[in-house]
Amino acid sequence: MRFGDGPGDTATDRLDSWKEIASFLRRGITTVQRWEVEEALPIHRQAHAKRGTVYAFKSELAAWRDSREAAPSARAPATFPSRGRPRPLFVATALLASALGLSLILRHVAASDRD
Repeated sequence: MRFGDGPGDTATDRLDSWKEIASFLRRGITTVQRWEVEEALPIHRQAHAKRGTVYAFKSELAAWRDSREAAPSARAPATFPSRGRPRPLFVATALLASALGLSLILRHVAASDRD
């Protein structure tokens, strides 16, 4: 295959940057970069000395997008990554609730000792 040739065989079918690819899919650049790694987004690279040039074909991207829309039940449900440590707001709320509960218990005990 010659450079520039691809599934659509036209210059208008080729997208030559992450920005163009993201715009075509109506998503952000980091989203389409993640999709390349996690969802097998059909991205091609032209090797160079330091970095590769990224390109994709509209026809391949459209087919990839359509295949994902056709079978939503085949995809795994969305999972959220587990965090290594609790969120500060959660910890602060838990401490405040514990302190409030302890103060109510101590008040109740002190009131019953007076009676």
